[in-house]
Amino acid sequence: IDWENSVSIEFVKHRARQTGGAVFVEDEGRRIGRVNMPEILYTALLKAPRAILQLEMNERVSLIRGDYITRNWPVYQQSFPETAEKEFSQFVLDNLARIQRRLGGDHFRQVHHFFKLGLQQLFAGNLTEEFDNGIRILLEHYYDPMYRYQIKTKQPEIVFEGEETEFLEWAEAGYGK
Repeated sequence: IDWENSVSIEFVKHRARQTGGAVFVEDEGRRIGRVNMPEILYTALLKAPRAILQLEMNERVSLIRGDYITRNWPVYQQSFPETAEKEFSQFVLDNLARIQRRLGGDHFRQVHHFFKLGLQQLFAGNLTEEFDNGIRILLEHYYDPMYRYQIKTKQPEIVFEGEETEFLEWAEAGYGK
């Protein structure tokens, strides 16, 4: 509830600063991890047109690694000084286990293997690149097919599709004004 309220408050503040401008959010489901998107925001998201940002695979892998590994590991070290490795391993591997069935047995085993190696390297030398192969498999065999299916099923209006530089130019040129 606190998270939903915080998101709602930030949107109200944004609207007060940027009246009439577009708001870009990632196309997500109602649930994001363990929290829920506010219903009014989710309903608006379902009706909104889509802009598809295309990034090279290596850049996507690096972004995911940064978001889920590099930024989270110090938080776990601070929050669980005595058991950080155990807690962080559980965080990484439990999240993977949640999608095991949809990912498929072979892909799950491959990602699990790469993530176990990644955790070992992280704990031994604070290196994170060992996660990359597992992240790549997740993107190619789970997330990308899921997003393609969602686009095909929902058939939203797509108002832009392109690389980051083109996207920023398009957005700064006044989309939504």
